[in-house]
Amino acid sequence: FVGDVKMGLSKGHQALTDDRWGVTVWDEKRGEVVVKDVVVFPPECVNPPEGVGSIEWLEGGMKGAKC
Repeated sequence: FVGDVKMGLSKGHQALTDDRWGVTVWDEKRGEVVVKDVVVFPPECVNPPEGVGSIEWLEGGMKGAKC
């Protein structure tokens, strides 16, 4: 359930991936749980910019997020 992985932060030492959210439901026909209504957020939308800590970034209103 992951797309491409980019080694985009910390001089190529920190991986960035898309963040995917969806709804799990039981599929009677398949007899298993499936994921539907998946929304994909690019890594630049859900990760703080280089040099900014996660908590600081969230408390600051996610400045620099590219959604």
